[in-house]
Amino acid sequence: MVRQIRGRLIFAPLLLCLLFVLFCQANEVTVIVENPTLSTEDTLHLVFVNNTGRKVYYGDRFVLEKYEDGVWVDLQYQKSVLDWASSLEPREKVEFSHELSLAPGEYRYLKEFFWELGEDAAHKIVAEFTVQ
Repeated sequence: MVRQIRGRLIFAPLLLCLLFVLFCQANEVTVIVENPTLSTEDTLHLVFVNNTGRKVYYGDRFVLEKYEDGVWVDLQYQKSVLDWASSLEPREKVEFSHELSLAPGEYRYLKEFFWELGEDAAHKIVAEFTVQ
């Protein structure tokens, strides 16, 4: 009987953590890195999923950072950047591909999403990947 109770006590926190993760992902925009390990000349493929019940807006801009000496450094990596806005409907996904030429290292791609057009407070989505 003691073993059954211990097993349930261990299982309960794991179940709570799983439910928390599922609830959080169900109410936010998430990103999937289709190829988390790239070569130095490669294309990064990302899929952003709107897991909310609201339309979200995004533009062409993104930030690319490299992890150096314990800190993330903005690479100022922008090719042609247009000032336009597009939307992502609830439960919809959008794919982005970026041809990159990077040195080996740890990187992250940051993209901003907004709940309303013209909103100042952005919701940043981060996708980490490695270049070998």
